[in-house]
Amino acid sequence: MFGVEAMVDRIEEDSADAALDDETSQLVAELRERISRFAVGTGNASWLPSLETPKTPEGLANLVGSNLAEGIEETQRLLETVDLKERLRIVHSMVFRAEQRYLNAGYRR
Repeated sequence: MFGVEAMVDRIEEDSADAALDDETSQLVAELRERISRFAVGTGNASWLPSLETPKTPEGLANLVGSNLAEGIEETQRLLETVDLKERLRIVHSMVFRAEQRYLNAGYRR
C-alpha cells in the first residue's frame, strides 16, 4: 500500500470566544433543526447526539459537511471557505441536496 503525506496549515477559528451576529446565529439554529429533521426522517436519528458535540459553528459545519459532501472537491471547497456565513450556507445547500436525493429515491415516511 502506498503512503500519502501532506503538509497542512491549520486556520485558527476563534468564533467560540466571539459573539455571533444575528444572521450567523440564525444559520446555526436552522442548520441544527434541519439536519435533526432530516436524520429523524431518514431513520438515522442515532447520530443526533453528535450534533451537540461541536462547540463552535465551524465545528458543526465541518461535522455536517463531512458527512454530506459529494466527493473530494466539495469537501475541499468547504474546508477552503474561511468565511463562516458562507461555510454555513454551503452546508445548508448540502443538506438540501441530501433531502432531495432522499425524496427522489422514493423514501417517504
